[in-house]
Amino acid sequence: MQPSPRDILAVAFPSRGFDLPINGGWGMVQEDACVIDKEDPAALPGFSFDPWRIIFTFVEERNYMELVITREEGKEFSGIAWELLERKTVRENGRVFEWLNFEVSGFRDDDWKSLQAEWEAGGGLSSPDFDLEAHMQRRNECKVTRQRPFWFDVTSSYSSSLYGINLPWVVGEYARGAIVDYESTTPGQGYSLAYSPFSGRGVTSTVYFYVGAHREIPDDIESELVVEHFKDLIQEVLSANEMIFKRKCEFKGAAYVGEEGCQPIYLGADFDLEGEAEPTKTRIFLKPYDGRFMKIRQTFPEDERFQRMSIDFAIEFSKMLNQ
Repeated sequence: MQPSPRDILAVAFPSRGFDLPINGGWGMVQEDACVIDKEDPAALPGFSFDPWRIIFTFVEERNYMELVITREEGKEFSGIAWELLERKTVRENGRVFEWLNFEVSGFRDDDWKSLQAEWEAGGGLSSPDFDLEAHMQRRNECKVTRQRPFWFDVTSSYSSSLYGINLPWVVGEYARGAIVDYESTTPGQGYSLAYSPFSGRGVTSTVYFYVGAHREIPDDIESELVVEHFKDLIQEVLSANEMIFKRKCEFKGAAYVGEEGCQPIYLGADFDLEGEAEPTKTRIFLKPYDGRFMKIRQTFPEDERFQRMSIDFAIEFSKMLNQ
């Protein structure tokens, strides 16, 4: 009996520190899909299971298996990178699959060492005499690029709900991550779930459902209870950044948020953060939903494109909850 991908990857990457809750194959075709198994003993218990973390860990490790570990000595690749080109959800025979197509690139070791030596000998960007254009042209000529498809069976983790609310698997270009349970230890604090961009850069959103110290939240965005709680949240953001994260946080303003010409969906507030590697914004949205508060907390680079994406995510998420 041949060892499974799970067994092979566990031996090849012992520093990972945890076992992948997977079975099935290498995912090169649908019939040999890698199965993400939420019920596997290796999966963290309860709502902390993060299927997309498992998916992208598998992608990374399969790429290194193909381009480094299983290759003959002297034919390995370095400078390996990959980018998601496209993805789709496929439903078939009661199963749910994710198909992801990556552009994977790398450099043959000899080329990589030659490029590195050229860079170091020439002083790179620190030297005014270094011919950066010629170096980059040679780098592009040496780069080997291929497309690599991956198939995952995500049936066990595709459907998740809280309080009877179906939680979207993906929202546009954002993937649902772990669901965290605060309710068990602190009644009223509810749950949170994270959505991260497939590209790795953009708007990171965490959605919270909770009642706090109240029994039920009125379904009116302009009710005194909702508005007062929104004001408290603004102060919480300012205090947490100053006292816990030790960084300056400036409140930039608040407004009703929704689609133009329609009733507002959220109360929204914007903040600027200082002390980050690049200018960063944080944003909160609040609305009553099904007798609870629904809050979205976001962080993203200070860029108009991401500011629009953050609002689009919040609006789309609200729509998908109502489907």
